[in-house]
Amino acid sequence: MPTSQSQRALRFGLFELDLQARELYRSGIRIHLAPQPFDLLQALTEVPGTVVSREDLQHRLWPPNIHVDYDHGLNKAVRKLREALGDSAELPRYIETVQGVGYRFIAPVTSPTSSLRETEHLSETVLTVREPVPIQSVSERRLGWTVFATLGTGLVLAVIAIGAVSLRLHALRRAQGTLAPGVHSQAEAAYLHGRYLWFGEKPLASSDYFKRAITLQPDYAPAWAGMSLFYGAALVRGRLDPAEGLGLQEEAASRSLTLAPSLPEAHLASCGSIFLKTWQFEEANIECKRALQLDPNNAEVYHFQSKMLAAVNRPQDALSLQKVSTRLDPLSRPWALGQALLQARRYNEALSETRARLESFPHDSALLYLIADIYRERGNAAESEEFLEQSYRESGDEVSATQIHRAFRAGGNKAVLQWDLDRMLNHNVDAYVSPAQLGLAYARLGDQERALSMLQRALEQHAPDLLWIRWRPVFDTFASDARFQRILQQLPATERFP
Repeated sequence: MPTSQSQRALRFGLFELDLQARELYRSGIRIHLAPQPFDLLQALTEVPGTVVSREDLQHRLWPPNIHVDYDHGLNKAVRKLREALGDSAELPRYIETVQGVGYRFIAPVTSPTSSLRETEHLSETVLTVREPVPIQSVSERRLGWTVFATLGTGLVLAVIAIGAVSLRLHALRRAQGTLAPGVHSQAEAAYLHGRYLWFGEKPLASSDYFKRAITLQPDYAPAWAGMSLFYGAALVRGRLDPAEGLGLQEEAASRSLTLAPSLPEAHLASCGSIFLKTWQFEEANIECKRALQLDPNNAEVYHFQSKMLAAVNRPQDALSLQKVSTRLDPLSRPWALGQALLQARRYNEALSETRARLESFPHDSALLYLIADIYRERGNAAESEEFLEQSYRESGDEVSATQIHRAFRAGGNKAVLQWDLDRMLNHNVDAYVSPAQLGLAYARLGDQERALSMLQRALEQHAPDLLWIRWRPVFDTFASDARFQRILQQLPATERFP
């Protein structure tokens, strides 16, 4: 869809690209984008679905007779653009790397009927936080049930979850004095939008809104806590280089705690930062316990304690705490209890739990991906491929879904595993991919030497996602290898849960 001179804007997903003003918006909020990443985005969105070569992009981004390191410059522009879009080289929603050739914009691109600038005031109004509304009248409750019946259970459960999180956070902070009357209403609104994404299918997209809240009010502690948790999630998922991410996570947690010592989320952020930096459960858990003293029913704290216990090789204790978290908040993270069961190697229970959740959340890509993982560990290759393909499709990545389908038809499960490895190696050219993730991919393909080499590299990088390798059955066959044992000896362990 080449752009014409008269075309003012392009829209894809939650984004709108104002070509005349050279501005990028996400859900009505302007996203800063430097000139070269903007030119790169414009070049790719002009021909969605078409591969644009690196050479063509070089000519587009730099004038002739300029002597620079084009490869490094283009890689940096791609990285900055992906950061602005909340995109991932490993699981792309917008920009796909075509190895050895260039890049392709894989999301649908349309021309909006009205420009975002014309409707920006509406977005600001929608984001404004209101005080909790009074209890509904009988007629209003009846109307609510009519909407429930019309929209369907899954959607309404999501709406209830979002509203419950927002109102609970708002009320809790007012009760604790951490939300002063003079707080910037738009900062709070942006923060709550980020929390909605954090508890939804796209937690790594939350950072845009946490940053927006901090920009509006630099001393807003909840947003700093949100940024710290975001950095932690990116580290745990192997998408952020620990050489950079651990420091960012620690700084954001420290700012939040300094600004609001009585904020439970600040202590949770501190707990996460300490654990991922030191790998010391007992030291980190002091902060999580403090968060629970401030808010005994904080499901998020129990969830992270569960994650820490799984990392220190206590899967049954981890499962117990995740059950507490799910009981306190049954609507957020529909995959969490199933994941804890999977890590405890209770595959049948994990499958029953996740398939039951799927009835209420049929389009949750993370839940579908987890079900694919469970089937893989059970040895059900066909079922695993089916749910893996569906997961990518629900996340909006039709290209990868098609590639998975073709790979499985051509070479079965091994071909899908090879596709996954090739995809990560491809993305690792211009974005960080944790060596622990590559090690797992090599192990699944039976390449023990390369797997051990990657795990050793992850250990040297202090990559946090390495902490969770022990539950993977594929590494059981490595037990007799002295190199693997030396790696395990460097990982944390605890004898009991205090």
